[in-house]
Amino acid sequence: MNYERLKGNAQHVIKSTAREYWQDYCSTLDKSTKLGTVWRMAKKMNGINSEHKIRNISVNGNNIDTNEERQKYLQKHFQTSSNQNYTNNFQSRKQDIELNHKDLYANNSDNPKNPNEPFDLHELRRALREVKKQSAPGADKISYEMLQKLPKCATKAVLKFYNQIWINDDFPVGWRHSIVLPVLKPGKDPKNAASYRPVSLTPTLCKIMEKLVNNRLAYFVEKNNLLNNIECGFRTIDHIIRLQDTINKYNNNNGYIVGVFIDFQSAFDMMWHTGLLIKLKKHLGIIGNVFNFIKNFLTDRSIQIKVGSAFSQKNTH
Repeated sequence: MNYERLKGNAQHVIKSTAREYWQDYCSTLDKSTKLGTVWRMAKKMNGINSEHKIRNISVNGNNIDTNEERQKYLQKHFQTSSNQNYTNNFQSRKQDIELNHKDLYANNSDNPKNPNEPFDLHELRRALREVKKQSAPGADKISYEMLQKLPKCATKAVLKFYNQIWINDDFPVGWRHSIVLPVLKPGKDPKNAASYRPVSLTPTLCKIMEKLVNNRLAYFVEKNNLLNNIECGFRTIDHIIRLQDTINKYNNNNGYIVGVFIDFQSAFDMMWHTGLLIKLKKHLGIIGNVFNFIKNFLTDRSIQIKVGSAFSQKNTH
């Protein structure tokens, strides 16, 4: 009886402490908080933790049990080639355009509507406010907290640095490099390489500039009505509300609704970069500094797989 009483007291303390912790956490949420962060915390509160330690990986029945061997195999597994999913006709067309029609993706036109002017200080401050509060830095070892705590004079120096890259088409080579951490997907077999999700750590300074460019680009395409109203990529809120409204309408009338959701595997990895640049220029009229930044960002990227303290050799793709 004494044991049951103490057990009940312990459960009460655990539940009340967890409730207080969750309430304190919720009070820190604001409009800049990412949904993924909240979702991860909710899973942790339910006792679900992601496995970060790489165990033995099995290949054809043989265990790979050293970090060096694991990162070499995982690098081969994560390395993707878009050509392997292209038909022969498409590859011929792709090769012809890249060799004989370079004018289609050359940055040689002028459009005064393009958002190519230098960045302002308020844009940089907005980008710094919108970043994740806790995010691992890339190879540059610079965290978001460092940049957010900079004095005004130092923030202006960073802005000057960004505008030099923006105007002079001077993209840092180090910004093309990513450190990839394999993270085990919940409930998946740790011995199977396909069970690991590659998480890329890229330079923080580059991610801030990506956000600057993205904000400019998003405003430009929305202002000029360059996207179809039913386009939902990175515009999910309107479509979630529309879906909810449709579901409620049919539920209230005892009806049914069918939703079909398609997820393309490795969609970004399989993208034909030159074709994307052609679309940006020809259909959206994106040229100038924006075009150069996107082109430089996609060109000659390199990765290294990190398992434990071991790094794979740098691989360019």
